Amino acid sequence: MELKYGMGDELKDPITGFTGIVLSITEHSTGCIHYGLQAQSLDKDGKPGVDCWFDQTRLTPVNAKKVDFPTPVPQYRLFQQVKDKVTALKGTILAVARHSDNTVSYGIQQSELDKNGKVRDYEWTGEHRIILVKDVPKAKDEKEPPGGPGQECSMR
Repeated sequence: MELKYGMGDELKDPITGFTGIVLSITEHSTGCIHYGLQAQSLDKDGKPGVDCWFDQTRLTPVNAKKVDFPTPVPQYRLFQQVKDKVTALKGTILAVARHSDNTVSYGIQQSELDKNGKVRDYEWTGEHRIILVKDVPKAKDEKEPPGGPGQECSMR
């Protein structure tokens, strides 16, 4: 799935009515893309309003690039095996998060179970701290749907 929106875009969730500015974008190994939206108001104590996360499929654009933030380009991609240079944590990238401060962090899943035999939670690590251990082939583009000029496409 491709990113529909970028950092600084103003988006709205039509179900809840929540509107905010994109400050984070997270791609998950499941194919979901989530956007972290910051409300554009202060609360009664003068603090920044609530921030909320929404799936890309729920959002509609209100104002493109309302705030000018760069959208960082990740150096690593989903399913690559990496190691944290500081903690020596090794695992597979299962989530990639871009942030409005032009940084990228990765949700790394360790392959070993914990001492109770349970799957460990992701560990989040900044891009500057990881090195590539094992690359994986880039995902192949999806096949073109059948059909063509004058033909019906059975996938639609």
